[in-house]
Parts: sequence; C-alpha cells; structure tokens
Amino acid sequence: MAAKKNIEKKTRKGYLQYIVPAIIIILTLIVFNPTMNNGFLLGWDDTEYLTNEDVQEFRIAKIFSDYHLGMYQPLAVTSIALNYASAQESPGAYHATNLFLHIINVLLVWLLLLHLTKKRLIAGIGALLFAMHPMNVEAIAWVAARSTLLFTSFYLGGLLAYLKYTGNKNILYLGLTVFLALAALFTKSLAISFPLVLLAIDYYKGRSWERKLILEKIPFFVLSVIFGFITVDAAQTYGHITDLQYDYSLFNRFFILSHTFVFYFVKLIAPVELSSIYAFPELNDGMLPPLYYLSTLIPLLLLFIIYRFWRKQKELIAGLLFFSFAIAPVLPLFWSRIFVAADRYAYLSFIGLFLLAATLIDRVLNKNVIRKAYMRYGLAVVLLLYVGFLMNTSHRQSKYWIDSDVLLARTVILSKTGPAK
Repeated sequence: MAAKKNIEKKTRKGYLQYIVPAIIIILTLIVFNPTMNNGFLLGWDDTEYLTNEDVQEFRIAKIFSDYHLGMYQPLAVTSIALNYASAQESPGAYHATNLFLHIINVLLVWLLLLHLTKKRLIAGIGALLFAMHPMNVEAIAWVAARSTLLFTSFYLGGLLAYLKYTGNKNILYLGLTVFLALAALFTKSLAISFPLVLLAIDYYKGRSWERKLILEKIPFFVLSVIFGFITVDAAQTYGHITDLQYDYSLFNRFFILSHTFVFYFVKLIAPVELSSIYAFPELNDGMLPPLYYLSTLIPLLLLFIIYRFWRKQKELIAGLLFFSFAIAPVLPLFWSRIFVAADRYAYLSFIGLFLLAATLIDRVLNKNVIRKAYMRYGLAVVLLLYVGFLMNTSHRQSKYWIDSDVLLARTVILSKTGPAK
C-alpha cells in the first residue's frame, strides 16, 4: 500500500513539472494573439512567395533544386507551399502556423535547458524569456520569416538528440542528430553554426577532448561547409550580397562587426525602438561614429571573462559561446546582406544568453546568496515586472506588422529619431 502511494505521489509530481511550460504557452498565445489579425506584407518577401509558381503549384522538385529570393531554404518554402495549398491567400493560416512553430520552440527550449542544467527554475526562466522577448516578434509576425522558426525547431531537436547521445552513447541518437542538423540546413543557412554549438555543449558537459569527440563532429562540419558554399552562391546569384570592401575599409569593418555584436546585447536588456531595418552607418571623412570604435571594448571584456572563468563558470561561459557561435554567420565583416542587423537573427542565438541570464537569476535567488527573504521576494517582484514589460512590448510590437504601410511608417519614425541606424 505504501509503495502504491509513493508511485502515485511521484506521478503527481511528474505531472506538476509541466505546469510551468503550460502557463508559458498560455501567456504566449495571449501576447502574440495580435499576429492572427495581421495580413501579408505587400512588396516584401511575402509577395514573392505567394506569387511564386513553385509555391502555388507545389513543385517539390523545383523548390529543392532552385534558389528562392537569394536563399536556399527548400523546407521553409515547402511549408509555405503547404499553407498555400490549404489556405491560398488567406493570411490567418500562415500566421497560425508561425505562432504554432514558436510554441513548439518554446517547449524545445524548456526541454533543452532542463536536460542541460537539470534545474527546473533555469528551464522555466529561460523558456519564459524566449517566449516573450520582443526581439522574437519579427520571426513570429512576419510570414516570410518562417525559415527562422522552422530551422530553430530542427536545430533544437538536434541539440536534444545530441544530449541523449552524450548520455547513453547510443549511435542511433547521433544519427538522429545528423538528420535534424541536415533538416535545419535545408531550412535556413544560419544552421551552419550547429557543430560549433555542439562543441559548446561538450564543454558544458565536461566531455574530454579526445579523438572520438572530434570524429563525431566531422559529418556536421562537412555539411556546414557544403551549405556555406551553397548559401554564398545563392546570395551572389540573386545580388543579395553587398561586398563591404567597396564601402568600408577592413579596419572599419572590424568595428562595424563589433558594434553589431554589442547591438544584440543592448537589445537583449532593453528591447525598445525595434525596427524592421537597421541600416549601415554613414562615414564622416572616412570615419565611423565614435560609438562604433568604443563598442570593441565589450567583446574584449567578454573574451577576458571567458579566459578568466573558463574552468569555474561553465554554465555562464557556455551561454556566451552558444550566442557567439549562433550569431557569428550574420555578423558583417567581409560581406553582408543589405542591412547590418535584424531582430530575427537573435531568435536562436539569444537562447544562449537566456541560459546565462536564467543561471544568474537562479544563483541570486538562492538562500545562500541573499539570506534575507524580503530581499529575495523583492528581486522576484522586479523580475516579474521586467517580464511584464517584455510581454507588453511584444504585444504592441506584434501590431506594427499588421501590414506594410504601418510597418514602414514605424520604420521611418525610428530612422528619424536615430535608433534604427
């Protein structure tokens, strides 16, 4: 009888752990509900997809063999073609699919952080920040950003499969990791960072840098190199690449890269005045604005932190590495697309910073760090207020994507006030 009660108790406890992700999903549906009223962005990539004959006639062979809009992302295009087959030009179905994919990703982030850290508080906080952060609005509210949502699903699924493999060494899980990494690459070129993030996980898990560990990564690096060449060729074919050497010296390009890297950290903490367009800076007598040169101090500080605490703060360093590796492919140095940064580029990479933030919060709320209860409760209230700010900002930001006229009007306002520069 006692054994039966213990089993029932464990069962109830097991179900209770799903309350937090369930609440996060409900809040996500409320916050991003305005996206269901949004239409297509005429004159943007939405129009190109909807008028594409491969999409309209569901030509799978053409979708997988051709570039679309200077990109090779056949699985993302296929998902839009499926929407078109069922809903034609009714935007609601497309936006519902985007929101559904975001919810799937929220659950995957929760699972990833839970399996990685074994701490429910860190998993809950990280998933909540990912679900609500305003920098993710662009990926959710813009139909053409479907590739960001879908590739993240495959990417996170691959990381979870890899964690399973590191736990039991079952080669089938390594094969599943390769399959999901390949699916992510067929969805968006940003997935070329996958093998580097695997190395960050190895570091976090304390895996020995032996021959087997390196051999495991060879298929992933080979795939990333192949798809890297495909990505450059696709962009060049479409004329999507701006060769920065014609406009900026290598010296200035280095500082533009540093400033863009820091830009994402700033928007992580203060996601205000977000824009659909972040333009490259103007030169004054061949020089960038002073802030660009000063921005290099932040990456140098982070490098020092990584060096100084490499062995002692693996949770924090792993978060920094995750972010840095995931954002690296879109940082402007030798070439770039026409904009210096984009909110959607933070969708996957911010998971690393959410891991870092959640770990810090977990430590600060520990009784051994803050002994007085009223101080812990006070900090918890501040954090809840900040989450409320994120939710309100995302809710309002979602409405700016209702159509191209409203979005462009918002962009023009921001460009005149300065932050979009």
